[in-house]
Amino acid sequence: MKQGMDKSADYRAELENMQAMALANRVIREFQRTHPLTDAELKTEYDKLVATIPENKSYHAQHILVASEAEAKAALEALKKGKPFAQLAKEKSTDPGSKDNGGDLGWQDARTFVPSFRTALTKLSKGQITAQPVQTQFGWHIIKLDDVRSERNVPQLDQIRPQLTQRIMGERVDQYINSLKSQAKIQQ
Repeated sequence: MKQGMDKSADYRAELENMQAMALANRVIREFQRTHPLTDAELKTEYDKLVATIPENKSYHAQHILVASEAEAKAALEALKKGKPFAQLAKEKSTDPGSKDNGGDLGWQDARTFVPSFRTALTKLSKGQITAQPVQTQFGWHIIKLDDVRSERNVPQLDQIRPQLTQRIMGERVDQYINSLKSQAKIQQ
């Protein structure tokens, strides 16, 4: 002040800008106070959000892995004649990770499998075995689908309430500001 900085045009412009911002913030806070978000509105938005979350499918499968197509076709013939899948996998499969478990691969997301295996697996119905051997870089597979389950990783409403409230209120404030702008005579 001794240097006269408080009398400069820049300083006065900065003060006016700070006052305008403080006033704008008060207008927004008042709007939020007088237009609170109801639980019903929050639940509606939550339901819309949940509807956009994709389902993840997990597959419980078994397989028999052999080195050649001829061996795979022979395994298919043995299955058609009634040989139990798990027994045949223990006898013939070359997959060290699943052989001792009767070819059981456990529950997995289809995306964990190589493309040709994944394509064949996802086309099967529960309990079905591939009609033809499936070739991958590991060899030839006979695949049996035991089960499929769908899961959605959906957060509970209370877990995302603050973020959802902030998003909805932000959209409302934007609409309010736009309505004020459309009614105002703006000078620059």
